[in-house]
Amino acid sequence: MLHARRNSIDVFSQDDDMTMYIGAGHDGTLLEVGEIVASDGTELIAHAMRARPTYLR
Repeated sequence: MLHARRNSIDVFSQDDDMTMYIGAGHDGTLLEVGEIVASDGTELIAHAMRARPTYLR
């Protein structure tokens, strides 16, 4: 998750205050990693899974 987030190849802003990052895991699998920002500014990963076609262009 962290590797995909830090090395993302695409970013999508969602309506629910989540930012979706698309990036490769260590094995090359494309992942979607959803991040929210807490009120204190802390970035939190709230979602991670194999990237769905919705996010692959």
